Amino acid sequence: MPYFSELKYLGNRFVDFLEVAVDAGTDVSNITVVIYNPSGTVRSTNVLVASTGTVAGQDVYVIDTTTSATFNGLNANGGAALVVDGTVTQFVSFNGPLTATSGPASGTTSTVVGTTPSGASLESVDGGATYTVQTTPTSGTVPCFLEGTMIRTPQGERRIEDLRAGDLIDTVDSGAQPLLWHGDFKISVKQAALAGTCPIIISKGAWGNGLPLRDLRLSPNHCVVVSGPACMLLFGEDDVLVPAKALLGWPGVRAARPSNPIVYHHLLFSDHQIIFADGLASESLNPGLQVRQGLDAADLTAMEAAFAGEGAAVDQYGSVARRILRPFEADVLMSQMGSDHTVTYDRALEAA
Repeated sequence: MPYFSELKYLGNRFVDFLEVAVDAGTDVSNITVVIYNPSGTVRSTNVLVASTGTVAGQDVYVIDTTTSATFNGLNANGGAALVVDGTVTQFVSFNGPLTATSGPASGTTSTVVGTTPSGASLESVDGGATYTVQTTPTSGTVPCFLEGTMIRTPQGERRIEDLRAGDLIDTVDSGAQPLLWHGDFKISVKQAALAGTCPIIISKGAWGNGLPLRDLRLSPNHCVVVSGPACMLLFGEDDVLVPAKALLGWPGVRAARPSNPIVYHHLLFSDHQIIFADGLASESLNPGLQVRQGLDAADLTAMEAAFAGEGAAVDQYGSVARRILRPFEADVLMSQMGSDHTVTYDRALEAA
């Protein structure tokens, strides 16, 4: 049975979201999410568009301003109804009970699932029966490195957790650049599994030329640089960025099955950069809208303050350092390159 697996309602409409979980393979064309105002009237009606992934036998869908043209946020005194074939299967609210006066839930009263502090969400791991506060909302996967990753600096490799704002980091395109902001967060194994944020491992030496220097662990959406003749042939670029999860299936790339809580780290510069993580060319954090939605309130405030200190604004961030391939484009590249990807990272190595 479909259910709300996570809801975030405090903040502006750009950081609110709902996450819906359904059994894997379910046809969702008959499912809608109806958002209600505090008055009980309908605020918006939203359809499920594209799954963000399959986790523990469930397809996960996110509704936010980037996935739904009709979504315009949630109200702390409002609610949300999950509707299947015209029947309301779940009607929830936050600060108190809400009686709908219109729409599919008209005449029914919501179930109060709880409240959260600013920047947090409500998450269910039992099919929507109960909800607990999640201090690190996980609707999207923020690109980040796992704790213990070694980052190349002018003084040699340093552990990512030891880096601080202002430290110089080696980049492919711009030489040594000062780190603007360094964030981190911890997530439990269960939370990571439900949200599809368990790390992807690129094994030591899997890319040839001894790279990476050791097993590199990345969040699924973190991009690495892929280069070689196929990139130019297919995309007209010397090299491209490919999300780690799109590399699954290449020799030496696998999904991690962690047994301990995961600590992720974000490295942000004034511009999007290509840096060296465990010797492999990988992207720095690009603070687009979906990334900002995945940060908690404290991290988002700290990031905005870092930009303000530079006389800049996070929502005016520059372009990406390389073209980022979409999943189907990555599939085409993988099929073109086959199992021979030892040519990747040549350009980055030459620039090091």
